[in-house]
Order: sequence, then structure tokens, then C-alpha cells
Amino acid sequence: MKQKKITLKLFDIFALVTVLIGISIALMFVFQKQNYIRVTVKVAERDVLYNDRNSPSWFSHFFQKGMVEKDSSGRKVAEINDVYMYDSVNHESYFNTKTVLLDVTLKTNVNRKSGKYFFKGKPILIGSPLVIEFNNIAFQGLVTKTEFSPSLYEQKDVIVKSRIIKYRSDYPSSTGIMKHVVDSLHIGDKMIDINEEPIITILDKKVSPSKVETVDRYGNIQLRNDPILKDVFLTLKIQANKINDEFYIFDDMRIKIGNRIPVLLPQVNIWPEITELVDGFSD
Repeated sequence: MKQKKITLKLFDIFALVTVLIGISIALMFVFQKQNYIRVTVKVAERDVLYNDRNSPSWFSHFFQKGMVEKDSSGRKVAEINDVYMYDSVNHESYFNTKTVLLDVTLKTNVNRKSGKYFFKGKPILIGSPLVIEFNNIAFQGLVTKTEFSPSLYEQKDVIVKSRIIKYRSDYPSSTGIMKHVVDSLHIGDKMIDINEEPIITILDKKVSPSKVETVDRYGNIQLRNDPILKDVFLTLKIQANKINDEFYIFDDMRIKIGNRIPVLLPQVNIWPEITELVDGFSD
């Protein structure tokens, strides 16, 4: 009889624990739901919280559109929708690095009470670190944009004039570019962002023979038309981010005379130098 009572008590405890676990799971489903969201992640090199250096070039090229991360059950939890990559702003840097921005879809949990999104138990917030494993690549990054976060800056279209300058070791006295690059650029070409919206549009294109220094037999330096290289002048419309009366493209590239900006087109990548701020820079 005593043994029977003990058995009943253990059974009661087991049943109570089972009920509590069931209630906890039910509450989890009540207050959290799964949702897929798109975020932009900037790939960091080492310490994500002190992201003052970009990704090494050799590492940057591992990221490809369509790469996924799966959980232990084989379900997809993250996928790269697109990759944006350009040389670091500091062209004179000893290190060959690139800025890499990933458009990523994440499988997240949403807390109904707080409205926050979580990936692998960590909140998705602007500036928050993120660790993702795509295939055999593990990396840290900073969340720079989410589809549900308010914009911290004003977006404004500006127009600039620019010139493509290419310093070549085989043509040291000229700064023109080759004809096949010139021919690949067309009025109306667009650089598109992750939302299929134009970031940069070529409004106008002017081409002239590049000037080259020559020396005659008397030692006089003369400027003549280069028979091969061309000078290209582009008028660009840029979707800029206005922050404290300064204009930027991407996260950290200021739109300013003398600065070069990346124009990443489907057929060619160019780095024109801004020569004039034409429109949109004054209120």
C-alpha cells in the first residue's frame, strides 16, 4: 500500500512537469512567431564592434548569391540574396581590402509583446553584431539596415559631374581609358540596390581623345591627342543619404569634389572622380 502511494506521487509530479512544459511551449508560440526578414549586413574583418577595417580581398570573394545556412534539421535559416562589393575607400592603403555588403534573408522569431526580431536568440537591431555560417564560411558582420527599421537619414537625389581617371603603368603620361571600357558605358545605365531601386544613373556621357605628353627632338613637351585612350566625362544622378548637411553613398563614402565613387554596373565596374556638384546639394 505504501509503495502504491509513492508511485502515485511520482506520477503526479511527472504529470505536473509535463503540463508545465506544455504550457511553456504554448506560451512561446503565443508570444513568438517565425518570420522571414531582409537585412543588410556589412562584413567585418575581425572585431565586429571595432569595424574600422574592411574584409580582405581574398576573403571577400567567397560570398556568392544563393549561399545558405541551415539548422540541424536541414531547414534554411539564412540566404544571401545579393552581394555588393567595392574597393576600400582608402586607395593608398597598404592592405588590399574591400567593403562587402550582403543582402540577406533571415529566419527570425518575433516577440509579440516587444515587437523585436531575433536570430539565433539575439535581437536584430541596427549596429548589432551578427554571426552567420554560409556553407563552410563563418563570418561576423554589422547590421546596417533592416526592412522594418526607420531611416536615420534623409534620402535625396543629387546630380554630379565626374571623370573616369585611370593611371596606367603602360601609359604613364596619359590618364585616359581603353575603348572597350568606354563602349561599355551607356546613358541610362543604372546601379541597382537590394530593393531594385537605382542608386546611380548615368544621365549623360561625353567622350574625347585623351591628351598625352610627347617630347620632340628639341626637348619640347607637347600635348597631343592619344591615338588609343579616351577621356570619359559622366553626369550621374545619385540616390544620396543626407546626414548633418553632408551627402553619402553607401555607409561611409562622402560625395565630394575630388572623391571617387564606385559605379557597379552589370557589365563593368568604374571609379569616376567627382569634378562638380551640380544639383540637389542645397535646400
